[in-house]
Amino acid sequence: MDKLATRYGKISSKHQNMVRGCLVALFFGVIGVIVLLSTFADSATVSGVVFYDYNGNGKRDNVQTINNSIATDLGAKDITVKGFDSDGQLCGAQKTNSNGEYALNMGTCTSTQFRIEFSDIPASTYPSQLGEDNQSTTQFVASGGVANLGINRPDEFCQNNPNLVTSCYSFGNIADSNTNNDTLVGFPFNISGTTTPPMQLGKVGLVGSTWGLAYRRSTQTLYSGAFMKRHADFGPGGSGAIYASPVPDSGTGSTAPIHVATIPDTGTDPHPISNTNCDSRDGQQSQNTNLCWARDEFSFSTINKRGLGGLALFSDPDNTSNDSLLTINLNNRKIYKVSNLDTTKSVSEYNLPLNLPNSGADALPEGSASGQHQPCTLSDVRPFAVTVYQGTGYVGMTCSAQTSRNQSDLRAYVYSFIPQTMTFSTAPTLEFPLNYGRSCSNGNNNTGCWQRANWLPWIDSFDDPLVNDGQPPMGNGVKILTAPQPILTDITFGSNGSMTIGLRDRYGDQMGYQAFNTNNTDNTLYIATSTGDLLRACSVNGKFTLENAGLCDGKGPGSSGVHAVVDSLPQGPGDFEFYNFDFYADDNDNPLFHDEGAQGGLAQVPGFSSIVSSAMNPLRGIPDGIWSGGLRWYNSDNGTKNNAYRLYQSDYQNAVAGTPYFGKANGIGDIEAICKMAPIEVGNLVWNDKNSNGIQDAGEPVIPGVTVSLLDNANNVLATAITDSNGNYIFSNRVQDEDGNTMNSSSSHIYGVSGLTTNTQGFRLELRNESDYITQDRLNGLYLTTADSRINDGNSQNDSNAVTLSLQTPLSASNPAVVTFDTGPSGANNHTLDFGFTTAYIVNPPVQDSETTNPTTTTPNSTENTTSSPVPQSSTNQVKNKPATIFANTGQVLIASMLTAIVLISCGVGVFVWVRRGNNK
Repeated sequence: MDKLATRYGKISSKHQNMVRGCLVALFFGVIGVIVLLSTFADSATVSGVVFYDYNGNGKRDNVQTINNSIATDLGAKDITVKGFDSDGQLCGAQKTNSNGEYALNMGTCTSTQFRIEFSDIPASTYPSQLGEDNQSTTQFVASGGVANLGINRPDEFCQNNPNLVTSCYSFGNIADSNTNNDTLVGFPFNISGTTTPPMQLGKVGLVGSTWGLAYRRSTQTLYSGAFMKRHADFGPGGSGAIYASPVPDSGTGSTAPIHVATIPDTGTDPHPISNTNCDSRDGQQSQNTNLCWARDEFSFSTINKRGLGGLALFSDPDNTSNDSLLTINLNNRKIYKVSNLDTTKSVSEYNLPLNLPNSGADALPEGSASGQHQPCTLSDVRPFAVTVYQGTGYVGMTCSAQTSRNQSDLRAYVYSFIPQTMTFSTAPTLEFPLNYGRSCSNGNNNTGCWQRANWLPWIDSFDDPLVNDGQPPMGNGVKILTAPQPILTDITFGSNGSMTIGLRDRYGDQMGYQAFNTNNTDNTLYIATSTGDLLRACSVNGKFTLENAGLCDGKGPGSSGVHAVVDSLPQGPGDFEFYNFDFYADDNDNPLFHDEGAQGGLAQVPGFSSIVSSAMNPLRGIPDGIWSGGLRWYNSDNGTKNNAYRLYQSDYQNAVAGTPYFGKANGIGDIEAICKMAPIEVGNLVWNDKNSNGIQDAGEPVIPGVTVSLLDNANNVLATAITDSNGNYIFSNRVQDEDGNTMNSSSSHIYGVSGLTTNTQGFRLELRNESDYITQDRLNGLYLTTADSRINDGNSQNDSNAVTLSLQTPLSASNPAVVTFDTGPSGANNHTLDFGFTTAYIVNPPVQDSETTNPTTTTPNSTENTTSSPVPQSSTNQVKNKPATIFANTGQVLIASMLTAIVLISCGVGVFVWVRRGNNK
């Protein structure tokens, strides 16, 4: 102070005290500003997960066991998450990681609530049913809050514990004594053991021998395709028949399949005319005159060369009336599409890439290893498998090596195609050799392998030298033969995009159980041991890579999972196999006799960690496991066995030709899951648009207690709901929950609305309750806000959709607020049908930049008080905003500036502070 006095003259004690106070105030003011700014610098965060809600229950199911048979809801990666403050400023953005997780840093935004928006949802994918873990594509949360989102592809929707269906086979002519035996059966996913009999869905006399299965959800119809099998007759439709069976997604199903389509040029029927006339139906003369079906001499060479192979449904994601069937003709080696399934069927023929093209950006390097390309003699290319996954088709083909008889020529190929245009890829999606080592087809832990399981070139003669009779005959003189020949019969996909390939042993269909040689001079009874396989290919950076050494993308049992009659023998690509529990086991799960028991049929319900495979001797131990066929469940993440179910067991005590089932030969076919149609749900918000901008902003009140009526295009009232405390209303056509229980409606959430149908135009939502317009806490004194607002570079997900018949007439029951909408396909939930009201009269402008968007959801959660309407805590939308300028447009700048001004004014300094806050006044 003395220096100040010297420079400026003497300062009075009064002014000295004022200066001291000013400096002290300035010091503490600056400290306050620093503390304030540092406090605001601690950014708000919001976190959560985006997940695939496979059963559509709005919950994230993340524990899966075989007992409850539910999907594990996996995370969805690369979903964009954005956070906005209450002024609509973008605070942060992030994409979800591989687990579907995100943690959004809100930067310097200071709102007490944030709007969290989810975008970049994959095509043909929609928000799931609202529930405890799914509050729509836009949600309002406080700092530190959680915002989760469930999404679902309608073609991957499935209830818990769905029924499975498989084909099985019965010996002989369809008109003989076995005519009423099962050939199509169903059972719950969580079935096991032997005690529960399957549901009968088709009899021998109606469909005969089939392989391919496809289920059409929209009509609850199971399709099955004719299959060429020695000792088992075609159905009444012959070698090219496709049958349809009414199979409800719950209940016992039907036993009355009908012949609905015929694929041409599938080959003549080589089976015997009858059991006493052994001439073939295609005119070949036999020297035999008795037990003709036990010999079936002309069928041996035709296996996988006549009839139909795989069968798949391509479901149009926009309109199920455009659904079509895809199947492989094994005779002319072409693929066929059956269209117009609801009317007169149309059958179209397309060429397969039998020349095995390998060009373009995805071309594989030349070579013989897995992931390399090796050509095949054209006549040896044998197609069979066909499937559709997420809108893309896949076919599986095998190089049979029948011409060269060289095991190194055995090879598997998978090509993709576009079902709408039937255009195939110019390079294999996956290719790998089939000459990898496999352990024992038949063996004994004490004496080793009697017959190796290694794949062999295809053969057409019963007495071919490649047939192995090394196992000692049974005590009753019956001989056991093997000649494993590969055919790629099935392809399935896991929820993470991984592929499982089913390989069937052709010899298991060339042979039977206690049947004769094709040579009519040999009356020995023979048994075959089928020796199939299942392999896994993982999707790595968009490319499929086959398992190696028991691992796929670093996961699997590896070399520690050795399970074989002779452990020193190789068991798969790289000597070990991923699915290493495909052996027949004793009561302690040790290998017993057979190391490779798969039969090429597969099913994987989306989201389920278990893959189901047809199997020889599925149960362990003696006597339950022997001479039988059924199913096994494997964990598709680590290859272990989860469960097993036996469908049949052949008579193993009596050496009699013509027993009805096929013992250890191929006795089970393809497998199909019976999943329900995904329901549709519409809604969902009535709110007070306080700033009249037509956008659902954070902090704006919702309006509970408002009656919403759903009307169809004929002006019929289908259902009525009352908005809940969050301003929400929901209408859904869902009748049962994921466990099959009846959905319970509340006053605001109405389920079981049968009139809410898919792909229908002209539905209306009306606020037609007169009392709502005269009640103070509802709509009294309010006007409709701007409809279809596009401010802030927004879109149709966060706006108000309501209009009225007359803007000049006050809102009332006779002039109600109305939202008109059309429904999309199954599963296309639409939670963007919102009513916004305001206290200011607005003349609605014409809709600008109208667009069609994937339906999303708006679900605020609110806190009620006695003086105001509830405040939203979650909503739905997708708004694009410019990034916020750091500090320049934030409230803390204003507060800090005010504090500084107060301090300076107290020191006798006049300060004028002006802060511009972005787009706000």
